[in-house]
Amino acid sequence: MGVTLRYCDLCGNKLESANIDSPETLKIKDKIFCGACRPKVLAKLEAQKQKAQGTAPGSVAPQMAAPPPAAGGSAASAPRAGSRIPARVPARVPEEAGAARAAGGAATSSSPLSARRAGAPPEAAARTGAPARPSFQSRSRSPKSAAPEEVGERTVRVRAPSKMPILIAWAAIACGVIGAVVWYVNRDTPSDTTTTAIPVATAPKQPDTAERARKALDDARAYWEANPAEYRAAHDNFEKIRNTYWTECGKEAQELRDQVMRSWKSSADAALSNKLKQLNELQDADRFVDAVEACKELEPIIVDYSGFVWPEFAEFQKFAQEAKRQAEAHAYLAELLAKGKPYAEQDAADIAGEVLKQFKPEDYAGTKIHAVYERYKKQIESGGVKAWQEVQESAEAAALAKAKEKEEAERKRRLEEWNQELATRKWEAHIGRFDLYNWACRAGNWKLEVQGGIGVLAGNNQNNATSYAGLAHSHWQDYVVRYEAKIDKGSIKLSPRTAVIGGVDNGRVRDQSELIEITAEDLGAGKWVEITMEVQQESVRIYRADKSNTEPWKSLTGGDEYRLLPAGGLLIYLSDDTTATIRKLETKLISDTRQRKY
Repeated sequence: MGVTLRYCDLCGNKLESANIDSPETLKIKDKIFCGACRPKVLAKLEAQKQKAQGTAPGSVAPQMAAPPPAAGGSAASAPRAGSRIPARVPARVPEEAGAARAAGGAATSSSPLSARRAGAPPEAAARTGAPARPSFQSRSRSPKSAAPEEVGERTVRVRAPSKMPILIAWAAIACGVIGAVVWYVNRDTPSDTTTTAIPVATAPKQPDTAERARKALDDARAYWEANPAEYRAAHDNFEKIRNTYWTECGKEAQELRDQVMRSWKSSADAALSNKLKQLNELQDADRFVDAVEACKELEPIIVDYSGFVWPEFAEFQKFAQEAKRQAEAHAYLAELLAKGKPYAEQDAADIAGEVLKQFKPEDYAGTKIHAVYERYKKQIESGGVKAWQEVQESAEAAALAKAKEKEEAERKRRLEEWNQELATRKWEAHIGRFDLYNWACRAGNWKLEVQGGIGVLAGNNQNNATSYAGLAHSHWQDYVVRYEAKIDKGSIKLSPRTAVIGGVDNGRVRDQSELIEITAEDLGAGKWVEITMEVQQESVRIYRADKSNTEPWKSLTGGDEYRLLPAGGLLIYLSDDTTATIRKLETKLISDTRQRKY
């Protein structure tokens, strides 16, 4: 049989097999202590127990009333009835300490606590005379209060945990379930009690399909009646209703749409007929190029209706193509006339005739250009050189007629815009009672005087000196000036646009436009006359209030015949031996070269 070797867990001494089972050896769980270390271990465990119970080693425990004798003559006692001393619950003893006590009890059997840990009944512990301690490992927790246990000289009643919160929670859940069931059963049950009805806002009733269709149709019909010329919009309105509503209103919308189409076509046919009439008149006047341009300038109603099947418009397109071909032929004929003219002027009519024969009239048989060719040919054969010149000039004039019309239309448009601009501007005065405003330069015998309570600019040039007065600056472009002038003798000369360098009152004239002269005989010697001069782009127009405010008294256009600067202010010259006075001078500036528009 082998020898079991163990070592003390405290000092480390070797323990033989015989010493391992000796009563002096202390065992706690899987640890073992020799006889020499046993007192130290027990003392340490006892100190830990007392510290856990709140009693310092060596102190005296508080005295308590002696409990009545326990059954079986035990020395253990319980607190007296009615005692206010609270029962102290024993502290939990560590498992190591319990194991040590159990080991000690097995060896000596002299400690009641050891007997208790070893499984001995409480009576056995009481017989030893030591206080019994409750066992934490074998304590039972019954629903009711457990029987009192004897601990030393005190009796402690251990209470089981209360189950009242759990019962309250279950009761609340049950009440909630019952309430839900009652509500569900009686949710549709009419109440027997009389209650006051509370009005509830409800959404307005939506109109049905027939009502919506009728309203849409009435709106479309009202629009067409108010705008009879808006064929496209009326057609689209009725077409949308026809495609949206398959009701009686849809059928009515289709009938109204067809009615719009008939009226639309009738108006488009009339406009197309007028256009064809205009084209024929242009061709009859040998204005074939203008006829081609007119084909492109169609009425809006023709353009809108051309998207539908329209046989008349197809014929018009063919006419436009033919008009373009004849315009090209007429341009070629005019070119041949220009080439043959020098030969005709040199009495070489045969050569001129050969040049004209390059035109092939058979390619245009039955057209208007063919008739024009025959007419030109007869005129040349009967009239000779003079007729050739007339024919050639007539052809050129016909080619330039459209350009002249466009130029006249553009002139009218610009004049209309000019008048609109003038209506929005305010007059700015330049001659006060005691000062001149915005005058850029002066030279000669000019002076500011007060006549009749107002300021006037009086000039007198009797020694053939350079005498002028300049208004504004070199950046003026389009403007209007209005003033009253009185010329006693001589004349004044105006430069509509003048370039001036230098400061105010001491500037010098750098460049000027061609001068416009106004004499005393023009206005009447010693007579006040209101004069208005408009400077607009390349034109200058002068009006006299005593003549006409609608037709210019003098009109000049910048170009080869009249030199007009692109920008500059007004300059007034005094001719030699001239006495003149100017008053109430004011201007309206429209634009200048600094990209400003006033």
